[in-house]
Amino acid sequence: MIDYRMKELAEIINDLTIMTKIKCVLYDASFRPIYHYEKEKCAFCAAIRSNKKYLDRCLASDLEGLKKCTESGGACMYKCHMGLSELLTPIKSDGVVIGFILVGQSICDEDYLAVKKNIEKFPDKSLHGVLYRELEHVRSLSIDELRAMERLTQICSSYIDMKKLIKRREEPTKKLIEEYIAENLRYEIGIESLTRTFRMSRSSLYSFSKKNFGMGISEYISSVRMDAARDMLLTTDMTVSEISYAVGIYDTNYFIKQFKAKWGLPPKKWKNSQK
Repeated sequence: MIDYRMKELAEIINDLTIMTKIKCVLYDASFRPIYHYEKEKCAFCAAIRSNKKYLDRCLASDLEGLKKCTESGGACMYKCHMGLSELLTPIKSDGVVIGFILVGQSICDEDYLAVKKNIEKFPDKSLHGVLYRELEHVRSLSIDELRAMERLTQICSSYIDMKKLIKRREEPTKKLIEEYIAENLRYEIGIESLTRTFRMSRSSLYSFSKKNFGMGISEYISSVRMDAARDMLLTTDMTVSEISYAVGIYDTNYFIKQFKAKWGLPPKKWKNSQK
């Protein structure tokens, strides 16, 4: 479990946003937004996200940035699918990532041409004028300014850790692993991320999983995915493809095979058998 001292955290994010004049967002360890300064919004991104296909690309860009940040263990600058620059900085407690600060979006002078070409590809041509106009309001930063921004967010991250503004409650490791997998089910859950998060070797993680879950960790993750898929089939009208994506399996045919192996029938037939 995580405790957030939201008053102090909000002040930091507000101050960071006011000083940088760029939208800053506080995320939890599962990359769910916790807080952002309400007065600062990126109209360019809002217009882009009005298109479902491009919204999915935005979310994929965020996820890719999160992966890079998690793998590197430090601040990560990356470009979204439209070519805007974003900065993601992890917040750690005792070496474990407990949150993130996202600073975005900005643009480098050399990226304007690429962004404008991407605008021309945007399917809703009625929004091209809006996008060009709002692009002028996206803050332009030099490489030196981006580096300064990186150092500033790292200072904020260190301050949050020092003051324990985000604090993990001590929980049994078994429960923490269960919660981590449940919270990240829609994403790819790599063994490396688990070993890094829970500070275990691969062999220790496997042994722990066999002892506490009765199976290896990869098998356990697959089992949790199939349990979640079964529940979604019973309680929602989501399609098989939607459920497959929701439980972190992006190959629907593979998902169907996994589901049949666990529950004896393909998803649609299994759902009909429950009526």
